[in-house]
Amino acid sequence: MDSIRIKNFRSIVDSGEIRLGNINILLGKNSSGKSSFLRLFPLLKETARHELRAPILWFDENYDFGDFSNTLSRHGEGEKDTISFAFTWTFSKVSVRNSYYMMSDFIDNLDKDGKMKINVEIGISSSGEKTIFKYVKVIIDDHRFLFESQSSSKPIRLLINDREIVGSNYTWEYGNTGILPGLKSLSKGNGWERVVSPLNNMFGPNRVKFETIYSIYGLKNFDDESVWNFISDTFLGSKEKKVKKRIKESADFRNAIDAAIWINARWLLRALDESLSNYFNHSYYITPLRYNFQRYMRNRDLAVDFVESTGKNVMEYIQSLNDQERESYIKYISSTLEVKVDVKGYDNKSIFIEMKDGERDNIVDVGYGFSQVLPIATTLWDRAYKKDDRYNENGENIIVIEQPEVHLHPAMQKKLAKLFVEAQALAKRRNKKLTLIVETHSQALVNQLGKYVANATPPDVEELMEFYKMDMDEDGTKIDADEIAIYLFEKKAGITTVTQAKYGRDGMIERWPIGFLD
Repeated sequence: MDSIRIKNFRSIVDSGEIRLGNINILLGKNSSGKSSFLRLFPLLKETARHELRAPILWFDENYDFGDFSNTLSRHGEGEKDTISFAFTWTFSKVSVRNSYYMMSDFIDNLDKDGKMKINVEIGISSSGEKTIFKYVKVIIDDHRFLFESQSSSKPIRLLINDREIVGSNYTWEYGNTGILPGLKSLSKGNGWERVVSPLNNMFGPNRVKFETIYSIYGLKNFDDESVWNFISDTFLGSKEKKVKKRIKESADFRNAIDAAIWINARWLLRALDESLSNYFNHSYYITPLRYNFQRYMRNRDLAVDFVESTGKNVMEYIQSLNDQERESYIKYISSTLEVKVDVKGYDNKSIFIEMKDGERDNIVDVGYGFSQVLPIATTLWDRAYKKDDRYNENGENIIVIEQPEVHLHPAMQKKLAKLFVEAQALAKRRNKKLTLIVETHSQALVNQLGKYVANATPPDVEELMEFYKMDMDEDGTKIDADEIAIYLFEKKAGITTVTQAKYGRDGMIERWPIGFLD
């Protein structure tokens, strides 16, 4: 995902384009809108996973937005009755390789590196007591698609580059998993007849052979000339490729083109939904208050391949690691938190923490902080190291962490920075992409990230190198400033503004607003 933009969502009237770096730090006072943005990720993940009768699952175990009326900003601008989410990402063939649907060949009409930039905006509104999809806007290269609801009793409108595509016979389809709506026909049939019928009117009955009909899912472009060339090549053969002017001006000519466009636009929407939903399905949310481990935990012999949002199953997760994974996990924890983690016992198991000085105790005896940081560290290692499932061949994972510093001493808060930076380094070695989105109030964490940025930018003057080495953080951990995005959330008169800042070469945050921490 390249960027996200939300409008009329709680106190966020317009977030502006929030461009995502490898590490994204959200800063601001309590109730400034940070959590609203951050919890958008579990909101859309659960929406994508469930079959719904409405566009959004407004509450679940890890978040609660109430309903549409609670979430719609009372200070809304523009379309005040509409909440919108806009996403920009890079689309590739790999991202839809596992699709069960027939895809429009338009998806394969990519540039040389096999990728294209996609922008999708979803508008959600209400009709009576129901929440509904109002529109879906798609921008791909020079193509602009608008799928727009007219009313509950009328079909969806489709405009491509501001030209309305006639013959709509579709409405929103609810009840599917995913984030974008499907389109379903208001009449029986699969839509082929709406292409075949006008062709038969123009060229005579039975001119179109049935065995070629599946080729209708094959548009590479949506302008009239390209669509007609595609139809004539596919169904009519070379003799009718040059069509008389009177045929081009006929209603049948227009109907055949628009029917073919509708069919392909429908499958295009499904392809985009698969890519978008796949992204949010590979996001992992960590709550601000994690599990309080017990001295002994009963062994259930569960095979666990992910860490729950509270970290409740960390013990079972560690037990499920194979020898190679366990070795990498222990090394990561040791290099970042400077402790060793192990699980002992059989019927009743315990997590033990071994300190640098060799002292070894049950996790409940070493302070509450370790029970709070261990789920974060474990999730970071898991998503940075372990192989992805076949539905995530691009290898992008998103970890969303709310207030990781809760119950941590400032010294441990500084170690969070190393957890984040080392997780990024591990992911790169494993040819994976890891995106961290962190809401924090910890100045110690922010300052330590700045030190790691400074470590990565030695002075240009050779004579200053010795001073640089003396001032460098003792463990030499470093990260490029361009990998970190900082967003400052401020609320005034009920409206949140979001401002982007960044670290300079010296590790200091540039464009820091005066009085932001007052």
